[in-house]
Amino acid sequence: MLLGGTSEIGLAILLELARGGLRAAVLAGRDAQGLDRAAGVLREAGLTTVHTVALDAADSPAELAAAVRTGDELLGGTDVICLALGRLDPPGPLTPEAVADVMQVGLLAPAVLACAAADLLAARSGGHLVVLSSLTATAPRPALLAYGAAKAGLDAFALGLGDRLRASGAGVLVVRPAQVRTRMSAHLPDRPLTVDPVDVARAVARGLSEGRRIVWVPLAGRAAAGVLSRLPRAVLRRLPA
Repeated sequence: MLLGGTSEIGLAILLELARGGLRAAVLAGRDAQGLDRAAGVLREAGLTTVHTVALDAADSPAELAAAVRTGDELLGGTDVICLALGRLDPPGPLTPEAVADVMQVGLLAPAVLACAAADLLAARSGGHLVVLSSLTATAPRPALLAYGAAKAGLDAFALGLGDRLRASGAGVLVVRPAQVRTRMSAHLPDRPLTVDPVDVARAVARGLSEGRRIVWVPLAGRAAAGVLSRLPRAVLRRLPA
């Protein structure tokens, strides 16, 4: 099940899993036409069953949880639930309204969805929740202040949720990619360590097969985050946004 069903990274993950035998999926999102196009791509890749479910980050907690349960029922049980919601800071001044919007899409709604997904997996005593975090969660950038804060909160929440799920047999995989070339980031110049959706997808597939808790994409991102975390704030403020 892909929560954020038109996400290019999420779709790349499903296509990679299809190479390993995935045959049924649910795409949950708010763009009905976009979901239909994504479903068509998955069918062309060999999936025999693809459902779509309405899901909006602005929905109430009860509605968000219901969407997850609906998707699970359509599949007759879910092995992997991928959480791929997020929104970058808009250009220009960072207004209170913009902060609230970024936090709702990138933290509050995903946290509710993660809880609902964890309940399903724990009840089944197995499966994985894949949470798309970001290298920005560990090394905030001034130009992506709200986005980085949202990802940092979701990252911490997902790791804690994984700890709570361990005894149930289910697991949480937190994915920390550097900047990814997608529609959402098309207006941003490539930075060091920038990757493509397929790079993230391959890392996720490996992480699931190896039972990882965290994957960095690329692996060098881990070292970069370690260096940045040790720099004084005065130095960080002088780095390019």
